[in-house]
Amino acid sequence: MFAYAILVAAVIFWPTLIIGMAVLRSPSRAFVLAGSFTIGSMIGAVLSLYAAAPLFRHRSGDPQTLLTFTFAALGAIAGGLIAVQLLGKLAGRSLWRRE
Repeated sequence: MFAYAILVAAVIFWPTLIIGMAVLRSPSRAFVLAGSFTIGSMIGAVLSLYAAAPLFRHRSGDPQTLLTFTFAALGAIAGGLIAVQLLGKLAGRSLWRRE
C-alpha cells in the first residue's frame, strides 16, 4: 500500500511542480501547490484502494486489476483537487492564479 503511495508521489509531484513553475511566477507557490496536490493524491489513492478492495473482490484476473487501478487513480485525482481547494480556502486566495 505504501509503495503505491510513494509511486503516486513520485509520478505526480514532479510534473505538477514543473507545470506550476511554468504557470506561476513564484517557485514557492508552485512548490506549495505541487506538495498539497501530491499529499491529497496520496491520501485519496490509499483511501480509494481500501474502498476498492471489497468492491472488486468478487472479480478475478485482469479486470479486477484494471478496475482497482482506475478506481485508485480517480481517487488520487479527487484527493489532490480537494486538497488544493481546501488549501485555497484556508489561504483566502486562489493558489493557481498569477499575482
